[in-house]
Amino acid sequence: MAPVYGNVSPTLIDQGPGNLWFNVGVPGSSGPLAAPSLSMSSGGTLPATTYYAKVTYVYANGTESAGSPEANLAVTSDELLNIASPPAVAGATGYNVYVSNTVGGGSGAETRQNTTPISIGTAWVEPSTGLITTNPGPLPARLLIDINGTPLAAAGWLADTVFYTGQQIIDLNGNTQRALTSGITGATAPTWGTTVGALTDETSPGTIIWQLITLGAVYYGGAVEGAITYMFGAKTEPITADQIVGPVDSVITGAQAEIEVDMKESDMAKVAQYFAGGIYNAGTELGLPAGVQAFQELTHGGLVAVPKLSMAVISPRRNYGGKFIVSQLYRCYQAQAVSMPMSKEKTTTIKMKFSGLFDPLRPQGDQAGRIYKQI
Repeated sequence: MAPVYGNVSPTLIDQGPGNLWFNVGVPGSSGPLAAPSLSMSSGGTLPATTYYAKVTYVYANGTESAGSPEANLAVTSDELLNIASPPAVAGATGYNVYVSNTVGGGSGAETRQNTTPISIGTAWVEPSTGLITTNPGPLPARLLIDINGTPLAAAGWLADTVFYTGQQIIDLNGNTQRALTSGITGATAPTWGTTVGALTDETSPGTIIWQLITLGAVYYGGAVEGAITYMFGAKTEPITADQIVGPVDSVITGAQAEIEVDMKESDMAKVAQYFAGGIYNAGTELGLPAGVQAFQELTHGGLVAVPKLSMAVISPRRNYGGKFIVSQLYRCYQAQAVSMPMSKEKTTTIKMKFSGLFDPLRPQGDQAGRIYKQI
């Protein structure tokens, strides 16, 4: 009898070039799994409209989850929207409500409606004055990309707005800042630090301390040679007993998350974004021959701040136009010395290895990164 094999699905075989992106936004940790329960109650004089709503968890460590699935409800005139509390989960001390309506942008345009977290078990009722439309929306649950596979940039700084620990923004200089504390921004923008690692204390009049994590916003790594390798997984060790000849169980003793790549573009302005232990400079050297006096350079050696940034490898799926595989490290650093072989036989490449940092503020199982596929 001929052997029976499982079905082979060629459409599930992926092949495509890896595109490396630096400074991508960091998504929220897993939020409520179910869309919120919506209802209406008498009150106010607001017109009839359709509401769209999401909720997030707020944790004791000052972080906020990603948004839940969206719910919607058509509310008649002179009625107010009501949103039930999400169920209690370990570590959550409250929740936030994000709502929009047909006039305010509809589905996907939700903005935060509460200034301080709502206690778990307490419902939110729309104020008779209507919705707040100037606050930011909820964190996405994963890195968002457009139809071409380009990551969407983080939002900018907003006045008098609540931000949570770990959230990223693009400051008024175009650099990426990370909130080290939860709080509310001031009425006017602070004077932002301009070097990697610099702290911006916005505790007067605001209540947030920011840290510049990388210069610039999202940028493309450029041409590479060969495959970009995304490695992730746990290190396990067997548990044995003298009475048994083999292992009886296993335990996680460590984990790793890495990206290895051979970069082909040698723009030092790009290399400087992730190069550990050096300083970038560009200008004109009058001592060089006329016509070739412009230069880029990287000095190296000494104790300087190590850039820590979020990276993603985005690869188009074979036979699926507009769909991609997205692999992301939430925070990582250059983990080995730069190697730049120069030869007349081959183009110069820059061999790089990036190691992920595990964020203890995120839940177990979601501290280093994620990989997802559009289907």
